[in-house]
Amino acid sequence: FGEVHEDTGQWVPKKYEGTYAGQSAFLNYSDSSDFGTDSSGLGNDFTVTSIPAHQHKLDSPSNNFCTLNPMYRCSSSTDGDRVFKEGNLRATASATGWKNLATTQGIESGKWYWEVTCQGSYNWQLGIAKTSRITSSNIGLEETGTYCVYCSGAGTGGTFVNSTNTSNNNYIWAENDVIMCAYDDATGKFWLGKNGTWFTSGNPATGANADFTVVAADRGDVYPSFAYYASTDGMRFNFGADSSFQATKTAQGNQDGNDKGDFFYTPPSGFLALCTDNLPEPSILLPTDHFNAVLYTGDGTTNHAITGVGFQPDLVWYKQRSGTGHHNVYDSVRGVQKVIYPNLASAEATSTGTQDLYAFGADGFTVGSNFQTICNSSGETFASWNWKAGGT
Repeated sequence: FGEVHEDTGQWVPKKYEGTYAGQSAFLNYSDSSDFGTDSSGLGNDFTVTSIPAHQHKLDSPSNNFCTLNPMYRCSSSTDGDRVFKEGNLRATASATGWKNLATTQGIESGKWYWEVTCQGSYNWQLGIAKTSRITSSNIGLEETGTYCVYCSGAGTGGTFVNSTNTSNNNYIWAENDVIMCAYDDATGKFWLGKNGTWFTSGNPATGANADFTVVAADRGDVYPSFAYYASTDGMRFNFGADSSFQATKTAQGNQDGNDKGDFFYTPPSGFLALCTDNLPEPSILLPTDHFNAVLYTGDGTTNHAITGVGFQPDLVWYKQRSGTGHHNVYDSVRGVQKVIYPNLASAEATSTGTQDLYAFGADGFTVGSNFQTICNSSGETFASWNWKAGGT
């Protein structure tokens, strides 16, 4: 059912190339009203029990969609009162106060779209933030370096841009309105809309009339971020996996331009769902082509070759595991005679001859016999971390 991908080393599903016969079945879950439908053509349907249609989501190990990140928590004392539900696509509260939220997937570049519905009191903030900048000196997303549109009470709304509050009562929405969010990291422009219409005559597809603009210094490595003041309910989210908002709406099935996602409204042209299929292909497909950790046991000799790295390393960091010998770092730019001890206050040191590490090899490195507790004591165990960095 699975195999190791030859280019990435990842465990991936294996496509079945055979035929179906007898009692075999193929459940591809394409029928959201009946997960048990057999798509083999044999009619060997499964009987589904207690799995409602809204629990059929596009999120899978093959294409992982963004969710809320329960691990994120700013210094607000009431963040501990957040309650996460529905696969981290719903946030509620166990006590009164402001709650801050951020997502599992950040944004380094590109154009992205997501949707939110709100429940509870009229105190909601939706925007963009570098999560390290969300603190508790102000409530919600009002910190310097964070940006949001807010709705606070019937008839009251506005924006916070780098902690500057600008009232704008066009920004009003109510419980269960579908709030649309679009962000272009290249320009820093952010748009918010409700129920199919963008606020302030905005048009993300053309770049017109953004609700705020993130300054260049704050772009890249940002997160969709949210805050709500509540004692019970809070927000529901759709980053492309469920346009029913956990069965509170009728799913609409709209997709982005890459045919990804399940949105209530069609994303603006060029804006995509936050999912792994929409991320650019990494420049390094197989991590072990550029980094590898190798364990070894010392033998006390002058010419002990450590192999199995898989490439000629440009930086080697090793440490004794079975004792207190300190850390050692060598690299090909300074040369094997130069060593740094990162756990000590010592300056860079120079070794000569066959002391500790004295050669980089095609598949590893060679250590010597001096300073044996550091690199090569007989019978002692060591760990090495090795990076390929392109030579000089």
